[in-house]
Amino acid sequence: MTDYKKNDMLKIIAALAMVADHAGAVFFPDTIIFRMIGRIAFPIFAFQVAEGFSRTSNFGSYLKRMLIFAAATAIPFYFFAIILNIDPLYQNVMFTFSISLIVLYFLKNKHYILMFAALLFPLGLEALTGISFDYGIYGILVVLMFYVLKENTVRSMGLLVLTAGYLVSVYASEGIPLYLIFSNIQFLCIFALPLINKDYQHQISLPKYFFYVFYPGHIAGIVLLYELMH
Repeated sequence: MTDYKKNDMLKIIAALAMVADHAGAVFFPDTIIFRMIGRIAFPIFAFQVAEGFSRTSNFGSYLKRMLIFAAATAIPFYFFAIILNIDPLYQNVMFTFSISLIVLYFLKNKHYILMFAALLFPLGLEALTGISFDYGIYGILVVLMFYVLKENTVRSMGLLVLTAGYLVSVYASEGIPLYLIFSNIQFLCIFALPLINKDYQHQISLPKYFFYVFYPGHIAGIVLLYELMH
């Protein structure tokens, strides 16, 4: 029961950080503090997905729910991407989490070839269609890391290694000097771990569908507000 209380508090923290990140990107693009705050959101949600997979008694319903809301988010996210001058084929993170769940399912059932196929699916899809997913393989591996690794120090090292590897691949592909990765704010994601590990005393209970509704809702709200202002 303690874990669920902790997770509900984490959902609020992650949701607020995510709003700061996305609203900052749209309305305050030159104020980096909002993006810095937002770096803690993804690891917390990735942890939640890994925990959700571990606890669910109905994997099919869990995956279906994630896919339905991923599809529902696709429309507001399309306009959100246009505002930020991002490729409209870039898809929201709930698709990333959906693939992550499939990877975890195959891992749990020891279908390792299918697991690697699912893990590499985003690369193949992008190569064939140009469609990519928020955080991509890095995001899937972070969810996988939270599922497999349980010790806090090992998780910290895992998140740092995955983030460094992700940034190296991005910088190398764009011809950016690799030493510049150490100034990238994505490394601030490590500060999510103390929040994940913290034993929260506040008893906050959120509806089951809180994040599923909040995610597309906040994207749509930001897009609507932007359009009203312009």
